[in-house]
Amino acid sequence: MTYDDFAAIALLLPDVEEKVGRHEIDLHRKGRHIARLRDKGTTLAIRIPWELHDELVGAEGTEFFKTDHYKRYPYVLIKVEELDLKDADRLITSSYEVAPKALPLR
Repeated sequence: MTYDDFAAIALLLPDVEEKVGRHEIDLHRKGRHIARLRDKGTTLAIRIPWELHDELVGAEGTEFFKTDHYKRYPYVLIKVEELDLKDADRLITSSYEVAPKALPLR
């Protein structure tokens, strides 16, 4: 999968827009973060509910990971080329549903 594939799925949903910054590309729903393309286009940071976050990050053999920057935040990171359509759909749907809500920090 590419970022363009991921973004195309997200942009089909109502109120989702793409914002291009100096170094990153963000997807938002009504101004709230869904995902960010980072690390020169190699990594996606996706905002999801803590329950799904814990399931994905804690799974053995998972491609999902965290960095210190996102340690307290409900984001998972994945290399774009490792993301498949099934996971992309699940992550986009989960992120879209919680986008309007404030999620607690840990």
